[in-house]
Amino acid sequence: MDFETPGIMADPKTWENGILGIMVESRGVLTYRCVILDDRLEKIARIYPQHCIFSPELDFDRVLADLSKIEGLKECEYVFSWSNVDIQMFDHYFRHHWDGKTVTDNGRASFLGDSGIMCWNALPDCRRLGRELYKTRKPHQLKKYMDLLGIEHPPGSVASNIIRELKTCWQMDNSGISEREERLSHQLLQYNYYDCFGLRGVMSTLHSEAGEGENFPNLDILAHPDFRLS
Repeated sequence: MDFETPGIMADPKTWENGILGIMVESRGVLTYRCVILDDRLEKIARIYPQHCIFSPELDFDRVLADLSKIEGLKECEYVFSWSNVDIQMFDHYFRHHWDGKTVTDNGRASFLGDSGIMCWNALPDCRRLGRELYKTRKPHQLKKYMDLLGIEHPPGSVASNIIRELKTCWQMDNSGISEREERLSHQLLQYNYYDCFGLRGVMSTLHSEAGEGENFPNLDILAHPDFRLS
């Protein structure tokens, strides 16, 4: 999972509602869902109804109802994030689904209450393996690991700026969707998609190269045609 929310990551008081990207790999199929957390971003769901879940009331039951349609979802054991910030954001936005357990030193935390799915902070493991295999040093940004491992991603853009611009545009004019707004919406979802897609690739590549683990995601699965870079 990967949140895109304007604000200072270290200060939850500054967080603004944005989007949450969730990518599920189940039985050889990748499914991406973008949860829209602000009613001013509703038009994104109109542009990409097949990929979006509109939930500005922050009702995760609605999200679960959609995700439960994915075949094999109940077999999933973990949800991964790049850092503890995303775990903290989940707690912030969907606290009624949080079981009250704190995040442990190894990044593990209960996710979705009684579902049994555990949330795992991928950064410590990737940082350790990056140092061992590639002698990496700070900063430990996901995009830097993607570049290191040859995993493609969109050119740098600030998702929070896009979110703020779309909110402003659609708050002032609710009559339609301009070409620019459609283009910005695509840029935002593509950016979020590749954060999820890239995290999956970074984790799998580092662990397989280090010979740690037995089951790895199938990296031959291509990105969805709606978001492919080429």
